[in-house]
Amino acid sequence: MPVQVRAACKGWFGAGRPHGRHRYRERCESPETAGLRFWAERLCGQQRTDALALLALGAGLGLTPREIVISRGRHLHHDGKGGPVRHSGITRELPLVAGSLWEETLGELALNAGNLHLFRPHRTTPGKPNLISSWTERVRPGAGLPRLTATRLRTTWIVSLMATRVDHGVIAKVAGLKSAASLARYQHLVPQLDEETVIRLQRDARW
Repeated sequence: MPVQVRAACKGWFGAGRPHGRHRYRERCESPETAGLRFWAERLCGQQRTDALALLALGAGLGLTPREIVISRGRHLHHDGKGGPVRHSGITRELPLVAGSLWEETLGELALNAGNLHLFRPHRTTPGKPNLISSWTERVRPGAGLPRLTATRLRTTWIVSLMATRVDHGVIAKVAGLKSAASLARYQHLVPQLDEETVIRLQRDARW
């Protein structure tokens, strides 16, 4: 087996200390999310499954670390062909559905997991508080990619909704936040609109 393939299967291909510019970043940029997904899909066995589950549940559904840990395959439901993937195991004021980019991945994970947990299904200590961090300490993405953390992935999901101008009240409800005011902590991460978009939004307004 080639060295690079063996390394990827062990989860340490390109591992090392994260670059300084990534170390304190609170969210993933779109190219970074795509890079993490590319890396995860090329892992082997259970490491591939765990990496994709962490990414899909965090960046695709915006789950908290605790919610990721308790999620099982049976909690995910696909509303027919072309319909959304819903998470029924988490209580929200509004339906919690996955981003379309993650629907296929979540469907595959749910089918394979069944009644088992999606992330680390063969865990021996279900209540272990560092179930995610102990895994991400051992399995690190390649150089140039940010380290996986559940908080970073959830932030990425929240900011992506804010960037597409989803109503803040709706975001707060699907994210399980107390109020829309809680989103203020993420506002500095939302990309600024260019002048053309600002003009278009004002012209398209209907009231």
